[in-house]
Amino acid sequence: MPHFHEAENSSPDPACSPLPEPLSPTFLQEIDNQSRISEEKLELACISGDLELLKSVFDHIASLSGFDRERHEEHITRQLDSRVAMAAGNGLAKIVECLLEHGAKPINAVRSATRHKDTDAAIRVFEVLFEHDLDIKDCPGVLCQTNRDEALTRYLLSKGADPNGHNQHGRRGQLPFQWCGSLAIVSLLIDYGADLKHSNFLHTTTGIVDDDACIAQMDLLIRRGVDINDRAEVLDDTEPGTPQHEKSLLRMAEAGTALHWAVRGWKLGRRNVDVFLRVQWLLEKGADTEIRDNGGLRPIDYATSKSVRDILEIYSVDEGQTGSNAEV
Repeated sequence: MPHFHEAENSSPDPACSPLPEPLSPTFLQEIDNQSRISEEKLELACISGDLELLKSVFDHIASLSGFDRERHEEHITRQLDSRVAMAAGNGLAKIVECLLEHGAKPINAVRSATRHKDTDAAIRVFEVLFEHDLDIKDCPGVLCQTNRDEALTRYLLSKGADPNGHNQHGRRGQLPFQWCGSLAIVSLLIDYGADLKHSNFLHTTTGIVDDDACIAQMDLLIRRGVDINDRAEVLDDTEPGTPQHEKSLLRMAEAGTALHWAVRGWKLGRRNVDVFLRVQWLLEKGADTEIRDNGGLRPIDYATSKSVRDILEIYSVDEGQTGSNAEV
């Protein structure tokens, strides 16, 4: 049977051991100075792409021992996640790879990687991130950050990015279509399963400033199956009946139709845009003038210009006559 107490008694009593000598301020200052030099080299490598310089930083730390090494590692570790973002933003895949191998987290490089102007360089960085176990489902807003780059959007969709901005738990973040910027990307999102029914996609499109671009995108959405008379939905997870849900309803313009939103210029903010052409287009495509929003108001009740009011009245009369004839 082992004699635990005898083994314990054979060890020196910690209470009787001499206290370690305190580290001198000069020694600590020298370590900190060396750490700052390493940090400067780390930053320079993430800007210049000098892989050998970066490796020399980690080799230097590996050559140290004791408190000196711990202090250096502490300084550099605090820098890793910001520096991997910097390297990704500069399109430096090899630098990113080296930083990941030394403890940087791949998710911290995602936003910066999407912002790089060179698509090929951005994709090379993402390849490295995926090799180091990046789960694109952890980045529900990634498609909102691609600078409207069609090739990068296509690549990320092919890697599993959710076209509806859902994360791995099914929660929705920013909606990618709000940032897509081109008909080609809109089509891509739809091809990969963007939810046209529960997205307010058409409503949001009424806020595109340029008339031609606005109408072209609305036309694409109608052709791809959006119901022109769908009412806006609350897309967040607020509980119906709560104050938070009521605020969400207000942001959805009282759950009106795309015609309501167009007449109100709801997504245009304070920009001075004549909404007549987009309102006219919606009416020509069958937008219903008589649908009321949660406030009990029709689109015409929001009209502030004579031209918009006049055309809404014309279509209201036409719809009324059509309804009367149908009853006869």
